[in-house]
Amino acid sequence: MVAVLVACLMITTSATLVYAMTELNAQITYNQVAHTKAKLAATSGLNHFISLGLHYEDLREISQGRDGEFIVLESRTIDNDYYRVSVVLDDDDIFYVYSKGEHVTGERIVASAETAASFQSLWMQK
Repeated sequence: MVAVLVACLMITTSATLVYAMTELNAQITYNQVAHTKAKLAATSGLNHFISLGLHYEDLREISQGRDGEFIVLESRTIDNDYYRVSVVLDDDDIFYVYSKGEHVTGERIVASAETAASFQSLWMQK
């Protein structure tokens, strides 16, 4: 009788452990997918900014004389994820671009990621 109870306890413990491990793996996978989507949204924002072909002088006009970081783009991807692209102007026609992507479920932000790049406008005289 005791052997049967021990065997049942071992089987129950094993089944519970397998269930917990499977549930944890599913949560980890979901978080990885959500982060990847947020990272793709951030990359989309940076690519969108690059496609505009804006130069330092264009960005100075957009900033309207404000110092510090200012938002240039806000949009969503096909998957309804969001990105926000902001710029910081520096000296010597250098500017820094930050793109933040957010993966949303309903109205809730599930994951976010940011990517950055620096650019310099070069002018050539003929």
